[in-house]
Amino acid sequence: MKKIFILILLFSVFILSGCGNELNKYSGIYKGKYMRIIGDIDRTSNDEFYIELKSDGTGKNHRDGEVFEVTWSIDGKNILVNEAFNGITSYHGTIEDNGLKIYNGDSNDLGTFEYVYEKSS
Repeated sequence: MKKIFILILLFSVFILSGCGNELNKYSGIYKGKYMRIIGDIDRTSNDEFYIELKSDGTGKNHRDGEVFEVTWSIDGKNILVNEAFNGITSYHGTIEDNGLKIYNGDSNDLGTFEYVYEKSS
């Protein structure tokens, strides 16, 4: 019985440490390249924005002159960011070693906001 408990404990530590590695890999500050509304031709944004993703799955989104608390998770190359803004606003998209792209709705729907970031050094 003691051996089974130890095996379960070691397996749990192994699984949990593996989850943290993905968050560690992608944690950091991502500077906004541009923001656009789907259907809008203008791909430039004069506003400075960035998002800070911490290795514990929390972070801060700096945009529109305000700072919003976020939580985030990774599933492969897919990212989900939940922002505390008028309740919870969810963004989904993709993340790579050098940047990320997130949307606040369906990426094909007119009026959806697209945020594109590059990872700061």
